[in-house]
Amino acid sequence: LYPEIKKIAHAQLNQLQPGKTITATVLVNECYLKLQKNLQIDLTNQKQFYALIAKCMKQFLIDELRGKNRQKRNAEIKTTLVSQIIDEKKIDVRLTEVIEAIEQLETINPDLAELVNLHCFGGFTFEELSPALQKSKRQLIRKWQVAKSMIVTLLDES
Repeated sequence: LYPEIKKIAHAQLNQLQPGKTITATVLVNECYLKLQKNLQIDLTNQKQFYALIAKCMKQFLIDELRGKNRQKRNAEIKTTLVSQIIDEKKIDVRLTEVIEAIEQLETINPDLAELVNLHCFGGFTFEELSPALQKSKRQLIRKWQVAKSMIVTLLDES
């Protein structure tokens, strides 16, 4: 599973600006240490495992970004994730705002939030997600469009 976990770590790190100080290996190790503390994790399939890994890495990176943001007086963070979600719309948002919108989406529609997390933070393509989520690529693309619209709406509300 290590190559897949490392792929997730690379996808997570690609969301950051150039000049990042964390490597994929460090991210994988930090995630392992965090998950090792909670040995009573009950997972029934690989999809849940990868989703948990992606979420753990995302939380670690968010904590790192928030720490850097505090140091730089909340300097704006531009990421590919933001542009992935808002497309060509000229919306001025920070990564932390997008993460909060995704967390809100999780309370509204957990399936859409899972798709966003696996696609954006896990680095999985729709082709790779199709068998795991038992949906066609086309269905996933439609769900992705709905998820993006909901996130943009949540960003507009905040």
